Amino acid sequence: MPSENNKRIARNTLMLYFRMMVTMGISFYTTRVVLNALGVVDYGLVNVIGSAVSMFSFLSSSLSTAASRFFNYQLGKGNALELQRTFSMILLLYGGLFVLLLLLSETVGLWIVRTKLVIPPERMEAAVWFYHASVATLLIGLWSVPYKAMVISHENMRVYAWASVFEAVSKLAIVYCVTLGSFDRLILYGILLGFVTLLHLLLYMAVCRIKYPETRYLAYFNKAKFKLVLVFSGWNMFGTAAWASSDIFLNLLLNNFFGPVVNAARGVAMQVAGGTSAFTQNFLTAVRPQIVKYWASHEHGQFALLFRRASKTGFFLLFALSLPVLLETEFILRLWLGEVPAHTVRFTQLILVTGLINSFSFPLVYGAQATGRIALFESVGSGVRFLILPAAWFALRMGGGPDMALWVGLAGTAVCVCARLVIFSRLTHYPVADFVVRILAPCVLVTVCAGWVPILIRVNMAAGWVRFMSVGLTGVVTTVVAIYTVGLDRGERLTVSRLTVRFVSNQWNRIVSRLCTS
Repeated sequence: MPSENNKRIARNTLMLYFRMMVTMGISFYTTRVVLNALGVVDYGLVNVIGSAVSMFSFLSSSLSTAASRFFNYQLGKGNALELQRTFSMILLLYGGLFVLLLLLSETVGLWIVRTKLVIPPERMEAAVWFYHASVATLLIGLWSVPYKAMVISHENMRVYAWASVFEAVSKLAIVYCVTLGSFDRLILYGILLGFVTLLHLLLYMAVCRIKYPETRYLAYFNKAKFKLVLVFSGWNMFGTAAWASSDIFLNLLLNNFFGPVVNAARGVAMQVAGGTSAFTQNFLTAVRPQIVKYWASHEHGQFALLFRRASKTGFFLLFALSLPVLLETEFILRLWLGEVPAHTVRFTQLILVTGLINSFSFPLVYGAQATGRIALFESVGSGVRFLILPAAWFALRMGGGPDMALWVGLAGTAVCVCARLVIFSRLTHYPVADFVVRILAPCVLVTVCAGWVPILIRVNMAAGWVRFMSVGLTGVVTTVVAIYTVGLDRGERLTVSRLTVRFVSNQWNRIVSRLCTS
């Protein structure tokens, strides 16, 4: 069974990488087109208004995590009827959330946009219309979450990947529609985003209706189970709110202190960081259902093994991409955007380093959620995250530059990972010392061993294509060598060697077979 699960994880990871390569390429190109079509000011408004809407989307994200956890748990137990009942109660929760989000976004959220954001007066009306369109997009997208969670819980990454590709292609298409239209581009862009989200919802509903009968609504209500889902969702909501506040209000702080141009710089930086971290997120998306299922079936040995490998592999994947981007940030941004907004280079580098530190958080979160006992885990970790906002405000108030707020966020992320590790150890009895010795130490060694050669090349060569290619190629080579020699333990090296030999042998046999039959 573990061998079959590993094969399934590998297949799903490859499918998600296909999804990532296509969507990331389209997304990066789309960002450039949107930036040119809307201009720096309107693009900054898209970013900061999106942050205002995201203040409420964390409620949706919280229930999405809860849905995935309970779906995975019931699948691990093999109880189809309970899975259908759970799905039906999740839909009830989403109905209530829909009404709550509508009320909050059209009162508190609209007040923030009109009175607290720095928006040029001549663009205020367009900004308000874009905000309404963004709220509609949020509410439409809300209904796709339970269906998407069911697809992922069934580990049907093929559907998930193709649906994401469809969404990315559609968003690229609407950008060209925006450039061709005579209507206000900011307003038109918001309306068309809502239309794409509606198509995405209908696609997921159709797939689930055909493949998964448990997604058909069942008139069922169990007070104890509803309370269990609600309590879990509440604590997870608290944790998600902490992350949302530290990210969203950081964006609002930058807007208030420095204006929308700095928001545009942070938006571009987040796009780069999001593209690189997609490698880690795709792998962990494939791993997450198995983590919960191992815990549900009381296979704690496999749970610990998968947690350890997920933590290291997630970091290695992100580091392999981040290293050349960190060293050649300015060259990449100029190649991508042409004209790079001020502060974008430093923002990108700080967000990438923060992402590397935060990569350890995701397996900790997934493991803790598998146990279902997340009250202490979320309260301690989220309490640390909530402190980032006042600390960043104080740093900016004392005269710090825009990048100072991101330095505060980086430090807060490191403290949060440490706090979560301690609580995770209490929940699962996974030793902190084992994490330090078998996960953290190899990751630090890989970072040190892989980085010094590309850094020497960068220091001793003039900027340009030759240096960029040299840094990129040597970064890949040194990272692979470092991971194999100091990042993997003896058993993992043997597994990698065996799989590599098998792959090469299979490919050689195919070549020989084709030559003999031709």
